[in-house]
Amino acid sequence: MRISIESLSHTFYNGQATPALQNINLTFESGKFVALIGPSGCGKSTLLRLMANLITPTQGIIHYNGHDSRQAVLDGEIAWLSQSPALLPWLNVEKNLELAQRFTETKSPSRLSISDALALVGLTAASHQYPFTLSGGMQQRLALARVLLQHAPVWLMDEPFAALDELTREKLTEELLQIWQVQMPAVFWVTHNIYEAIKLADRILVFSPQPGRIAADFSVEMPYPRHENQPQFQGLLSNIRLILQQKELKHHG
Repeated sequence: MRISIESLSHTFYNGQATPALQNINLTFESGKFVALIGPSGCGKSTLLRLMANLITPTQGIIHYNGHDSRQAVLDGEIAWLSQSPALLPWLNVEKNLELAQRFTETKSPSRLSISDALALVGLTAASHQYPFTLSGGMQQRLALARVLLQHAPVWLMDEPFAALDELTREKLTEELLQIWQVQMPAVFWVTHNIYEAIKLADRILVFSPQPGRIAADFSVEMPYPRHENQPQFQGLLSNIRLILQQKELKHHG
């Protein structure tokens, strides 16, 4: 899967024009974990929504192996996960996944079964429970299982664990990393957490605000697992912080 974004810009109109993204040009290959980081309002989530065909760009194109984002969605090539797990409360865990699977077409011979997906996210024992009985972390595990069942080559993830407590968030990101290393989709991960971005991603895009632009593009060449006490980790952390601080000062200056 090759993903190309060319001359992409987007403006929101609500009484007045508000530029959200300006002239984004990027190329990605399969199997990459890409973190998008930057201050609120810098266009990170807007870019993901454009990639998911949830909104139409004001200008520019997004191609997945030469097809536009609308066709990629229709072909089941894109999976979406956000802070809201979007579960149906009247269906139990297993039935939620059965419904998702019914609306997902894939020709892959390696498609996971529902029981396999539940096992991967640690929810086998909860298969007959209803969403309202699950903790926030368990609900997001269920939403992640739904992503796994899609067998999509592209995962768009808009701060999916941001609303969870720190310990649960760390555990889920570790589990996600392990799943990604086996499945190897292209993951696009929106976050405000620099530590999280460095621990997970092999490429980090730093955004500047209003309108959103790519301020820096880092390739993270560090083996997993990564730890904060590693000199390379600390060096990258300092570089990203410096760029964000400079862009923030320029924005308010």
